[in-house]
Amino acid sequence: MEENIEVTLSQDKLEEIKQLLKDPLNEKRLIDSFAPHIQGHSKIKETLLYAAVSGSKSTTKRTRIHIALIGNKSKGKSELAEEFSKITGGTYLVGISTTKAGLGTGMVKLPDGTSISKAGPLVIYSGKSVSLDEFDKMDGEDQKALYDCMEQGIVTSAKASLSGEERLIADTTILAAMNFKYGDWDSNLTIMENINIYPALLSRFAILWRILEYSDIEVQNIADSVLGLTADRT
Repeated sequence: MEENIEVTLSQDKLEEIKQLLKDPLNEKRLIDSFAPHIQGHSKIKETLLYAAVSGSKSTTKRTRIHIALIGNKSKGKSELAEEFSKITGGTYLVGISTTKAGLGTGMVKLPDGTSISKAGPLVIYSGKSVSLDEFDKMDGEDQKALYDCMEQGIVTSAKASLSGEERLIADTTILAAMNFKYGDWDSNLTIMENINIYPALLSRFAILWRILEYSDIEVQNIADSVLGLTADRT
């Protein structure tokens, strides 16, 4: 079982890091250090690092940077989602196996027959992240469970045996990885027609990455990496 270790930096150390990042070379080193086993996608990695630290704290604006990775299969989306959950102390879930009740809050029956509400990942990982792979495979109603979380940083559920609802804090960054609806991007269709997502939810993502093909440089880097691994084994 992996153990999350909380790291606290002194103000002096934070200032030192800020100064180091003013050098573009150090900024590139930081980006390259994220999921180094995944070749290419440097711009995507950069935005994921921004999402990891989130925006400035505000009472009037959303501070969480929600990101959607949309693309063909075998483009590293799942691996990026897993790495993102690791560096943020969050969790990685496969969308097809998640439900509305499981994400927000659900009811658990005790041995004596009574039921109590139980917090789901959106609440448990508040202040951190939830990476949802195969997001396009989730049912539309289950996708709707993310709406309040992404917009207001809360989840709402009915209370057991009581009238009214309960609102729980879910200030959680969402990273959704999904494939194109028809396997490949169809330039004759709109983005909504190319993906399977609850329409109103699309606007809650601050950044949408459409991943089509690798660039020539990325292909060369991947080839060099594979050849290097082969050479090490011989």
